[in-house]
Amino acid sequence: PMRTRSYAGLNPQQYEPQDNGCLEVVRGSHARTGGLIGRMFVPLNETETMGLKWEPLEAHPGDLVFFDAWAPHRSAPNLGSTARRNTYVTFNRKIYGDHREEYYADKFRSLPPDADRLAGVDYEYKV
Repeated sequence: PMRTRSYAGLNPQQYEPQDNGCLEVVRGSHARTGGLIGRMFVPLNETETMGLKWEPLEAHPGDLVFFDAWAPHRSAPNLGSTARRNTYVTFNRKIYGDHREEYYADKFRSLPPDADRLAGVDYEYKV
């Protein structure tokens, strides 16, 4: 896994309202002191997120949303009538090395696209 500062970018392919499970972020988390909220490469639990104020970020096609990949972010389940269609990119500064192959192989192993999932396997994203 990427152990360096990395960034994520979101480009929605359609309007992403709250009922579609839009991206949710914690405003001002970049200014928080004390390091990471939880443990590196472990999803945040309810205790760690208690007190955080999650804000929906409803994005439209053509919007570009960039954020530090370590900033608290999530998406609620899609309860809308359309599939969620987003393009995400993840990148880090060149001085931290080339982790592209490793990152995407890790991502595919832990959370493959629906079409590539095996029946009976419980997939969970490993941060």
